[in-house]
Amino acid sequence: MIKVIFILCSLIGCIACNKPAAHLSTQRDLLNIVANDTLHVGTIFGPTTYFYYRDVPMGYDYDLAKSFAASIHTHLKVHTYNSVEDLYDKLENGEIDIITFPCVPNRERKKEITYFPTHRNAQLLLVQLGGKEALKNAAQLQGKRIHIPRNSQAYNRLKNLNREMGGEMRIVLAHDSVSSDMLISSVVNGEIQYTAAYAPLAQLYKQYYPQLNISTALGIQQSLRWATRKTSTALNETISLWLSKIDAEEQDKLYTRYLKKSSTFKPHPYFATSPASSISPYDQWFKEYAPQINWDWRLLAAVAYHESRFNPNTVSPMGACGLMQLMPVTGAKFGLDSLNMFDPEANIAAGVQYIKYLKMVYHDIENKEEKTKFVLASYNAGPAHVLDAIRLTEKYGGDPNIWYGNVEYYLQKKNDPEFYNDPVVRYGYFNSGPTRSYVQNVLATYHRYLNKK
Repeated sequence: MIKVIFILCSLIGCIACNKPAAHLSTQRDLLNIVANDTLHVGTIFGPTTYFYYRDVPMGYDYDLAKSFAASIHTHLKVHTYNSVEDLYDKLENGEIDIITFPCVPNRERKKEITYFPTHRNAQLLLVQLGGKEALKNAAQLQGKRIHIPRNSQAYNRLKNLNREMGGEMRIVLAHDSVSSDMLISSVVNGEIQYTAAYAPLAQLYKQYYPQLNISTALGIQQSLRWATRKTSTALNETISLWLSKIDAEEQDKLYTRYLKKSSTFKPHPYFATSPASSISPYDQWFKEYAPQINWDWRLLAAVAYHESRFNPNTVSPMGACGLMQLMPVTGAKFGLDSLNMFDPEANIAAGVQYIKYLKMVYHDIENKEEKTKFVLASYNAGPAHVLDAIRLTEKYGGDPNIWYGNVEYYLQKKNDPEFYNDPVVRYGYFNSGPTRSYVQNVLATYHRYLNKK
């Protein structure tokens, strides 16, 4: 770290010595960042870039930005916006120091913008449903309607492609409030036939919706990069130096964690070899600790099953650990550390304390069954997104104490910019599909377990 500070000071000193006094104000960007102890970055909520998982901020670009901020010994402040155009505007007027959203370099912008290769090159992919009628190449899009977000990077690429192919592709521009995520969902639901997304996002949604076909590339690979003001010379030199020092293995881990398909859990042999009269090898501890939260022990077992498949040693790609899949930060609040995180009894005990905390969050919900649904959703996603959905439910006249048809409905709406940019929403975009399924699946498993003694 001392070496990094020395390099920064030397770099800034050299710049100051070799530039006329009139340019000093534009070269003090890095000095101001360090002096104010805050690096301001701009991004857009998304399932690969920046999101909240169990109330912990995450994302490929977020983790990289956090790493860079740590390398210059400053705090990281993340600002979220609705579009790439907004990001460039905020960068230009000095409200942010770096765009940490993957941008496609623009020839005109390169006069004032410096781009950094923080991502691997990616192709724009056609997103459609699979089957015999699926298009096999870009040329077959002629005469077809393809929906694209207005002012998006994908739109610029499609305009050029359409020009190259003769201009017969019918590009339908969605409203500014419509995101690529929403258009992919519209393809899944059969509302539209085609959209396009860059490989990382398209591949992520392919994991959720295997019926999608994303095999058709729309042109050559393009670089996706962070952006800064070209006048921020000291900052730019420091970013370049930092990128040159990033360990390739660590960057591969981030890609695996956020951008590649990986199996979160695998069935564990313990479950297959458990006695017929039991649910798991850990039933005694489920029975011992469940009364602390006034739950049937089989409901607690159902949570553990869907969290870890009763594998006490599992670690999810997001870092959740053990039988009850607690994030290390959460586990530390309830008595877990590196020595006992994977101890089955200690992990169950901490999970129960976390559930007890979540029950307190929803103390106003009197109906026990309804409260359980809110607790399960929050156990899976963290309470922040659920509380956002409650605020939306209240604002739009629903019942904030009822899950199905009310809070669950508005949790689903948190992938819609119209709703996740609502003033009452504090935690932005959220893909609620896994969480809504989690609540249903845990309760279904619990009802099956009721046949056990």
